[in-house]
Amino acid sequence: MPGPQPLEPFDSTWSSAIREWCDYLIAGGLSPHTLALRQKQIGELSRDTSVPFNALSSNDVTRWAAGKKWAPNTRRSFRSTLLLFWTFTHRDDLLGALPRVKVPHHQLEPCPDDVYFDAMSRADQRTRLILRLAREAGLRREEVAHIKSRSLYQVPVTGWTLHVIGKGDKYRQVPATDALCGEIVHQRESGGVWLFPGVNGHLSASWVADLASVVLPSPWTLHSLRRAFATAAYFNGGRDLIAVSQLLGHSSVATTMQYIGVTVAHLRDVVESAAPQAARLE
Repeated sequence: MPGPQPLEPFDSTWSSAIREWCDYLIAGGLSPHTLALRQKQIGELSRDTSVPFNALSSNDVTRWAAGKKWAPNTRRSFRSTLLLFWTFTHRDDLLGALPRVKVPHHQLEPCPDDVYFDAMSRADQRTRLILRLAREAGLRREEVAHIKSRSLYQVPVTGWTLHVIGKGDKYRQVPATDALCGEIVHQRESGGVWLFPGVNGHLSASWVADLASVVLPSPWTLHSLRRAFATAAYFNGGRDLIAVSQLLGHSSVATTMQYIGVTVAHLRDVVESAAPQAARLE
């Protein structure tokens, strides 16, 4: 579903600077989604501080950010946007207004298969497919929401493939199993452009996640199913990290490594494989 239109900046001094910056970002090929986010963040700063752009001080920005109860990732996202904006507008005096943000790393566990199968047994047809797209194709909730009826097609030699629109509007191809394809074909028989239609187009990403949460017990989420896919694809698919990274739509294998859950059983297999042969120790 299309999101709400961004609110207007505080005054014309902000509007002019933001408009020129957005034109620059569009010329550089920034995705519409990311552009809207950057514009929203700068607009929020302008309205909250309520001072003309040229009169904004470093202390204004620091006090504004200090008053926000943001999660670390949100705080880092705002800082990144502001640094880009200050650089473009030659406001070097504001570059030091916000300190670096340390985001704690939490290794989220992949959803166990028994939890997944139990959720599948209690889900309706639509929710079953949502769960399968996350667990068996590794899709993000946003990607599930944006799947179109024609996104599934057959490629010579490689077989059935999903055309996925990922972060930054980047496209990737994800091979799909025959079983998953069967459910997709059944779902799209209802007609329409979107595989999961909503009131104003397709279901929103948050609504897709909410549907999954109805059948997934806490703390398991749709994202934990994506991590389960990454873990299974890595350990059962020849430990090809690059292939798994491409399937997940990651720009860095370092990110993919954080998705792979290592269990005690995996650690034992590694230890056993590293042990000297018993015959040579006798």
